[in-house]
Amino acid sequence: MSLAFLTKKSFHTTTVRNVEKVWMAEQKKEEEERRKAQIMQQMRDEAEVEALRNIHLKAQGKSTAPRLSWMYEAPGGGVNLQDQHLLGKPVENAAETQNHQLSVLKRSAGSLFMTGTTDPVRDAQQKIKDDPMLQILQAQRESIKQIKANPVQVAKLKDKLAKAAEKKKLKKAKKRQKEGTEEEQRKQKARP
Repeated sequence: MSLAFLTKKSFHTTTVRNVEKVWMAEQKKEEEERRKAQIMQQMRDEAEVEALRNIHLKAQGKSTAPRLSWMYEAPGGGVNLQDQHLLGKPVENAAETQNHQLSVLKRSAGSLFMTGTTDPVRDAQQKIKDDPMLQILQAQRESIKQIKANPVQVAKLKDKLAKAAEKKKLKKAKKRQKEGTEEEQRKQKARP
């Protein structure tokens, strides 16, 4: 008996779909191994940097005990002036330092939003202009305007509306006629 039909079965190992599945699994495994190697390399690099930092601290005579001071620092390594003031530390002229921080922030990414010269009217107009629902409504109005400007399409629409109204009238008439015949049948059944 011939076993040639087996190649057409979904579980056969040489079907294109199964070969593709095997290839995809192999690719996924290789990617995972690459990712593991990269993470291991990153951990080795971090351990090396930490070891060098400890050596440097020992050479300066400072303690190398792990600390949690990084948790209390402001993001980006900056100093939070409000916290210093609340802790009773002397704070330099707050206005100057705040202006300096603002100037630094204005040079960083996303600084366009910090200009402070936004006009509320213009901003509201821009929001209305960019509103997707408004754009959809304007497109609908424009298409209706184009249809109304074309007499051929207006005539087609009127014909469709007339046919729909006629169809509706016929339906109502049939319904009334059917209800009338049903009532007559009920009356005839009730008379015996």
